[in-house]
Amino acid sequence: MTRARRLLDAGLLAHDRAAVAVTERLGLPGSADPARVIGVKLLDGLDLEVLPDRGFDVGDVRLGGAPLSWISPVADARPLPVPGGGAWLDRFTGGLIATCGLRNIGPARDGQGLHGDLGQRPARVLGIERGVDAAADGGRVWARLRAEIDDAAVFGASLRVHRTLTVSSAVGADGRPEHRVELVDEVENLGPVATPVSLLYHVNVGAPAVLPGTRIDVAASRAVARDPHPEVPDWSTLPDPVDALTEAVFEHHEVEADDEGFAHARVLAAPDVLAAPEVHGRPGADDARADGTAVREIDVAWSAATLPRLFQWVLPTRGRWALGIEPANAPLFGPDRDVPHAGAPVLASGERRRHELRITFR
Repeated sequence: MTRARRLLDAGLLAHDRAAVAVTERLGLPGSADPARVIGVKLLDGLDLEVLPDRGFDVGDVRLGGAPLSWISPVADARPLPVPGGGAWLDRFTGGLIATCGLRNIGPARDGQGLHGDLGQRPARVLGIERGVDAAADGGRVWARLRAEIDDAAVFGASLRVHRTLTVSSAVGADGRPEHRVELVDEVENLGPVATPVSLLYHVNVGAPAVLPGTRIDVAASRAVARDPHPEVPDWSTLPDPVDALTEAVFEHHEVEADDEGFAHARVLAAPDVLAAPEVHGRPGADDARADGTAVREIDVAWSAATLPRLFQWVLPTRGRWALGIEPANAPLFGPDRDVPHAGAPVLASGERRRHELRITFR
């Protein structure tokens, strides 16, 4: 049972707001960014930011004060009015989830900029719920936020993303804490004509959650690299940082799905090579992540039927260090982009399509 449920059952909390805090502020203190930020804090759980002016994406995520999401060197979080060409990178501040689409993912093409503009569009916040489940259900602590993001033009397509974001902390089957960020997007074509829709979820994690030696486990038929990558010799193990500004991008083909229809990429923690030497001298502490708040595994899962592709991004550069796990519904590179709509599936008028993403920290 979660600590929040025990405290409530013991009569030591007057309201579940003590276990689940949802607040709103404007921008970053001392910055020129006026955008709204919704903060969610769960007792003994995640502390994260939701960004209503950036497509309702998930920004900074922390556990016990330590960042889980990647924080990029770009500090300017203002949305771009017209994100053409490669300008998407000018506002890529990192964060746990940066959604790419709906008109393009990957390199700029046919007048659409790199990774599209969904993450630059404002969302309408529809509702916020929160609670602590009954002890019989393990006492899960949760918050649920709903929003809509429109991509519409007078003489063009009319698309709407119905987004539900659920953040929760519970006790897993092994008795350890389990924290989850779950995103459900239903993309609806409100226009009169069929429209191609491309989507990619850029899931970004950084140190100390991932370190040199961190392993990536994907059950797929093969992994294909976009370019030569001597600095990242093995997609399944993160290398030591390098001084060159470089990246490696892989596609994992034919990723297996489980009985629920979800495919998985698991990020398995490496021993903390930067920990103090005495940590490794403690019995059972050969892995410096043995304390109760440390993350041993990050399980990224997604609906395989509507997101049939998986890309992996490794940024091994010193001072930039990052890992991206990127489920998608369309190709990023290779000959598959030379077909109509760059390989994006087409959504019929009036049709809705559901995409699910689950990120679990254990």
